[in-house]
Amino acid sequence: MSKTVDYYFSPSSPWTYLGHARFAEMAKRHGAVVNVKPADLGKILSQYRKVVVAELNTGQLRARLRAEYLVDAAGLNKMTGRPFTVSELVCAMERRLEEK
Repeated sequence: MSKTVDYYFSPSSPWTYLGHARFAEMAKRHGAVVNVKPADLGKILSQYRKVVVAELNTGQLRARLRAEYLVDAAGLNKMTGRPFTVSELVCAMERRLEEK
């Protein structure tokens, strides 16, 4: 039976940074699957007019963010088995910023 942990954190909390490495090591040692869930992601995303979601797949996270949080997120998808380059990310963000 696999162990699953829902890991809620706040990016603004110092405890997130102080405890993350220890938490990750403990989860790994016990073979736990960790569901990372930022605290109030909707509130965080609503602070931005433009959002780019870079994914190494067909855009499942972008679709979920749009559906669950009603965020007009633009997708940058790549399915070549290779990571994004810095220039790919910069170009995608610049394109998004140029949109009206």
